[in-house]
Amino acid sequence: MTKNKNSKKKTKRKSLQKIEIVQILYNTRHVYLTGVINEESARDIIKELRALGEISNKPIIMHINSRGGYVQEGLAIVDTMRTIKAPVVTVITGIAASMAGIVSISGVERLMTKNAVWMSHNCVGGGFDYLEKVYDKVDYLKQLEKQIFSIFRNRTKLSERELTKSRHGELWVLADEAKKKGIVDLVV
Repeated sequence: MTKNKNSKKKTKRKSLQKIEIVQILYNTRHVYLTGVINEESARDIIKELRALGEISNKPIIMHINSRGGYVQEGLAIVDTMRTIKAPVVTVITGIAASMAGIVSISGVERLMTKNAVWMSHNCVGGGFDYLEKVYDKVDYLKQLEKQIFSIFRNRTKLSERELTKSRHGELWVLADEAKKKGIVDLVV
């Protein structure tokens, strides 16, 4: 009987610790973009940003360690960052690739840890379908690509050659180089 009670106490303690950690992060205005950017993760981040933006105009710190994900969900995060009252500071820790890279350059202040990496590549359409649908998807992807490159041009110092490289392959950038290219403002 005592073994079972101890087990329940440990589980309850872990649950309380998790709640305390979440509350501390919320109170200190830290948001985490980790893993795949999808409908669920974007919804959670958007809710957190909106809630924190309503509470105060103090900066929100978004820590990013993500290989990216779905473009529309990522752009929804970017639009939320742009439209809330509180400024969002982005900090790349680990990796900010693909759509996460676009989110990272959208912060009002952009930081990157010394051993982090940033990556950009062309839009991926995924899947095969009827020819007419493929043409429609290609048109849509071209529009998305223009939108994304507009963000790159406005938020970085990437050269046309680098933009082309990211469009026809992958552009990998380490922290010190990211600062020179205007992808981040500060390496910490």
